[in-house]
Amino acid sequence: MGKTILSPEAYQFLLFVILGFTLYLVVDIWRYRRKAYELTPGQVRRRLGAAILLEIDLVVWLSIDAVVMNQPPQIKLSYMFAATALLMVPLYLAMREALFLMRQSLEMKRDHVRKVTDEMRASEEQRRRE
Repeated sequence: MGKTILSPEAYQFLLFVILGFTLYLVVDIWRYRRKAYELTPGQVRRRLGAAILLEIDLVVWLSIDAVVMNQPPQIKLSYMFAATALLMVPLYLAMREALFLMRQSLEMKRDHVRKVTDEMRASEEQRRRE
């Protein structure tokens, strides 16, 4: 039997992270269905997509020894590279979410500034009439 890639502590840690992350995801979906906070359908899709891909990646790392146990080093390295590269997709989705929130925030601020400016102009015109 070949040497394992991950230590027993790493397996315990990965299992703990997977369970914790799954619990967080279930609570987040429950809060969304209860309308505890307002999200657009696009935000929900991006967040769920990133979370599911992250869960899949954690399971890929958890199963690394079972999948590549008797494989040559090139296969083991390829597997680890693919598991690491898979992390780039949730990161990309998180960046898209951050950009969406930034645009949404800027739009809200712009609308607020327009509203205040319009109110100031209206009150200024009213003073001129008097």
